[in-house]
Amino acid sequence: IKLGNGIILWFRVCVKLNYQNQAIYANIFMIDISNIYEQLLSARRLLERYDQQIQGSSLITWEYDIKNKTYNFSNTFFKLIGYKEAMNDMTLSTLSKFIPPNYLKMLIQEQEKCMQDTKYHFTLTLRLNSRYKKETWIELKGYYALFEVEENSESGSSNKRCPMIIGILEDISEEVQTDARLNLLAQIFTHSREGIAITDADQNILETNQA
Repeated sequence: IKLGNGIILWFRVCVKLNYQNQAIYANIFMIDISNIYEQLLSARRLLERYDQQIQGSSLITWEYDIKNKTYNFSNTFFKLIGYKEAMNDMTLSTLSKFIPPNYLKMLIQEQEKCMQDTKYHFTLTLRLNSRYKKETWIELKGYYALFEVEENSESGSSNKRCPMIIGILEDISEEVQTDARLNLLAQIFTHSREGIAITDADQNILETNQA
């Protein structure tokens, strides 16, 4: 509903039909949801953006249920660390099997910031405990989102608010390992007692070390 001053209010409208004495009566209920509607729209746009990004990419989805304090990751996450089957509704103690304590502490701190400020979002670089004999690194992003879930019971249906932290993560193991090798080569180049020269394809000297 658009008011005369230009402000737009959002309502959830419920219609209940009653049949009495060959007549039909309609009860109409209007619930003001203006405060949460914009958050719902933002969450939906975010999910749509995730779906577009995930198609044909190595991105993995994850979510944290704030109320139930459980984590869910897409199947690709478990394949990344050497597990054939996914685990649903993981507790913090279960997640600690896959993320070392110091990195898990970083994730918890960022989640708490999200819960304190719903507009806050974060990006973390985390190391995973993998069954493979190699280091596995991920870049994890998280955002606050509020969803409405319809619940049906004997007394009727109702809408329940479900606060979540949702996001995507990507395997960046190769990038981290490449950076580590480049840093090592840079140290060797700088501190070596032997003369080292870097040339291009035409053998032109581009740079030399101090030796």
